Amino acid sequence: MSPIDFVLLGASVFAAVYWFGALICLDRFARRRLTPPPSLPPVSVLKPLRGADGDLHENLRSFCDQDYPRFEVIFGVQNLDDPAVAVVDRLMREFSHLESRALGARSWPAARDAARLRIDRPPRRRAHFRA
Repeated sequence: MSPIDFVLLGASVFAAVYWFGALICLDRFARRRLTPPPSLPPVSVLKPLRGADGDLHENLRSFCDQDYPRFEVIFGVQNLDDPAVAVVDRLMREFSHLESRALGARSWPAARDAARLRIDRPPRRRAHFRA
């Protein structure tokens, strides 16, 4: 056998051992059990809404159908007459065990105040050139 044959044979053996080791690691990784942390803090999921499209119910349902132990979903709308509120009401009946609520700008003072804010552009600075 020539020296190049030994190099190619060594590279092939190394590659086979590497892949065999990678498969063993993959198998061990797939079989491990994840232990959840002892306590997870409660969280609030904030979902601003405006209008209703055809998939709104399924999209919002994914927020309510989670594996997290303690969470609440807060749906915010600008106006309680928004068509999305009907979808949220149906969703809240479907997930009655979940802590969820819909807030409109009229029912939440901070949102009402934010809706009244008027953001103006800062005044433009004029460049003064001296000759």
